[in-house]
Amino acid sequence: MALLKLKNLKESNAFLNTLLDNVDSLIFVIDKDLRVVQINEAFRMFIYKQDEEIDQDFFGKVLSCGYTVNESVNCGSTNHCHLCEFRNGVLKSLEEEEVVKKRLARAIYLKDKEAQRHFQFTTRPVDFQGEKMVLMIIDDITEMEEKKEKLKQLNEIKNRFLGTVSHDLKNPIGAIQSLAYVLLEEDLGEEHKTYVDEIYKASEYMMRLVEDLLDIYKIETENGRMNLRRVEYIQILQEVIDSHRITAKDRRIQMILEVAEDAGTLMIDRNKILQALNNLIDNALKFSPQGSKVVIRGYRRSNHFITEVQDEGPGIKKEDREKVFQEFYQGSLPFETNRVKSTGLGLAIAKKIVEAHNGEIGMESNQKGTKFFFAIPIAH
Repeated sequence: MALLKLKNLKESNAFLNTLLDNVDSLIFVIDKDLRVVQINEAFRMFIYKQDEEIDQDFFGKVLSCGYTVNESVNCGSTNHCHLCEFRNGVLKSLEEEEVVKKRLARAIYLKDKEAQRHFQFTTRPVDFQGEKMVLMIIDDITEMEEKKEKLKQLNEIKNRFLGTVSHDLKNPIGAIQSLAYVLLEEDLGEEHKTYVDEIYKASEYMMRLVEDLLDIYKIETENGRMNLRRVEYIQILQEVIDSHRITAKDRRIQMILEVAEDAGTLMIDRNKILQALNNLIDNALKFSPQGSKVVIRGYRRSNHFITEVQDEGPGIKKEDREKVFQEFYQGSLPFETNRVKSTGLGLAIAKKIVEAHNGEIGMESNQKGTKFFFAIPIAH
């Protein structure tokens, strides 16, 4: 890699000084002996040192590395220097003239107090008056990392809550649903039968909601772990279509399967992909008018296998299209015969499953219908 040529940073023109001193990143230049020869204003503010206090100190000392301070030695002489990604990045740029970009966590001293900080840094080889040096740019991302960790903890709390509540609700809801079903078989008056029927429908919806919440909990707590097996994909598509034949027939909706002959096998979690397909086809049938058709396509494109589920419904409003994969999003149900109460989690679950397979999911929609599609990498 060609070296970046710099003028003398200590005696640079006013424009360059102004430029370096008005960026938030910490910038400093290191010579071949790993000594700091220049810093910018952001670095001064961060380490509370002026140029004269540095006087070509080793960069670990300038940064007030926790190891150099605690062991009272120079940078390069601690018991941890061989593992230091800062140091290794500088050496790689000096010796191999490569740009190095990394993130790391490091204990440093600020105002004589040890603090754990997170950094993102870049080391770039530069040329100054024929001498090799390294330009290091550091961004303190501690606040961002702390927020990420806090969000992670909150998400884990949410998942534990969902898992516990959903699991504990499943049995009593199942009991209500079973008792309501038994009562519907009894000789009740019309008014009482209507009440019991409403209880049954409500418990049925609640059970679907609990099961969907449990599915999300499992997907998120498993951290994307999949039970991958090589599967004949056309069999998966045929199986999921067959399971919806009765529903489609009742609504006079034609289901058509179009699969390329070279569909072959895919390395997938069979049950998870079945669930994603079920959710997409459920959604298509729900929004399809009577007498229409739903087309399921499967074909290879480059190193991915594409699956499409296309309906002839009214389409999704432009302003709502970015929301369809959000949890609890529910579109309107314009057709009287298709009025099935949705939990608003089916598409969100499908998205999580596809992404857990390192795939991508999307949709296209207009007034002539909506097409959902996802791409799964083909494992060779």
